[in-house]
Amino acid sequence: MSVNTTTRTGTVSSAISQLAAALLSNQRQPITTLQSRVTSLNNRSAVLSTLKTRMLALHDEAQTLARVGTLSPLSAKAASVSDPSVLTASATTGAASSTTSITASQLARRATHVSDVLGDAGTTISSGGTGTFNFTVTIAGTNYNASVTINGGDTDKAVLDNVAAAITTAVGSAGSAVRVQPSSGQSRLSISSANTGTANKVTFTDTDGLLARLGVVHGAPTAATDTTGGYVYDDLGGHELDAKLVVDGLTYYRDSNTVTDLLNGVTLTFKATSASPVTLKIQPDADGAVNELKTFISKYNDAITYLKQATVIDAKNNNFGPLSGDSLYVLLPAQLRAAEAAIVGSQAAGTPNSLAALGIQAGADGTLSITDESKLRDTFTTNPTAVQNLFNASDGVATQLTAFVDRYSSFSGIIVGSQSAITSQIGFFNDRIGRMQTNLAKRQTALEQQLATQQAMLNALSQQAAQMQNFLARTS
Repeated sequence: MSVNTTTRTGTVSSAISQLAAALLSNQRQPITTLQSRVTSLNNRSAVLSTLKTRMLALHDEAQTLARVGTLSPLSAKAASVSDPSVLTASATTGAASSTTSITASQLARRATHVSDVLGDAGTTISSGGTGTFNFTVTIAGTNYNASVTINGGDTDKAVLDNVAAAITTAVGSAGSAVRVQPSSGQSRLSISSANTGTANKVTFTDTDGLLARLGVVHGAPTAATDTTGGYVYDDLGGHELDAKLVVDGLTYYRDSNTVTDLLNGVTLTFKATSASPVTLKIQPDADGAVNELKTFISKYNDAITYLKQATVIDAKNNNFGPLSGDSLYVLLPAQLRAAEAAIVGSQAAGTPNSLAALGIQAGADGTLSITDESKLRDTFTTNPTAVQNLFNASDGVATQLTAFVDRYSSFSGIIVGSQSAITSQIGFFNDRIGRMQTNLAKRQTALEQQLATQQAMLNALSQQAAQMQNFLARTS
């Protein structure tokens, strides 16, 4: 059963609509052709977008290698330590290549004082007198005033908690005070500076005698024992709180175990003392340099591999890349290879003047690879400046490649220009397709009406013929 559709002049069956569409199928071919061209242009624009992304990645990596001075990734220095359990080190680009002998005779410490060991349930402190007691804790030259109220019957544990809380509130981030438990049922107070070194020493002004009653202070500096209070670590005038470092036979003191001002551009972090010297080496960062060059090679290979696929011309197998008809891109692989293979004339005699001389070779498919990594490392370690210059000189590989790739990858470059032209073409074709579809729709509507009229006439004639046959049959 046919389905009817309503038009401006009446009802048209789906069969008539299909017949009209079939009769006009040849007139649809130009539209189909244009639509295919739009699809092809959209695909080409997508390929250009991917190419731009890969060229931009190559541009940025080449630009990184083209940096000069301490900004060059090839100027980095590496620090190695013979015993990392004693110290670790890092170096900036400004550090001088060197070998240094370091002995950590003493680590920097936080000033620490403790009270006597007291029984938690005892009342030794409160039995000595009650009331409000004032005292001052001085850390790094700053005075912090505190006070504690002791009531009759207060246990030693409660008093130590109150003293710890008062000191903590007073000194803030400059230090700490906590009640510790040497054993079950016993407590003692521990007071420390937050930072290490003589500059952060801790002293006390025992205004009302409470700290003396606790055993924290005595008439003269007194070392703490397992049961009596005093200092655990204190400045007695001999750099007892500082790190003691012997560097190439000379002794130095620092107030921190992280030292940045001993060797220019080198940060040392001391973790333990050492009975014998530890060797520190500062040298060009060969690992970092090789990894940076591998990144460059990867970006280059990504760009040239994709570009060759997009521009392939293989008539024998009827394989043509989406950019194979554009000389701007067909010639680009060869131009990239010429740029990476360029001779750097500014290089000094006896130093590598090309990527090939550095051990970076192009294969038959145009991609780069490191043919001898050991040789590359040796060349870099021996003369890192020459390797930097190979890339960042005014005629260096990275400098020239950056300028060349920028012509394609920049926001006003060749690829963006190609995409803009494609966008204009797509807009033009879509306008034509729209007009042709509108005209074709009108023709189909007119044809449907014509066919519907003819169908109606045929139906009427058929009915008349049937009526005449019936009449004749009745009269015969």
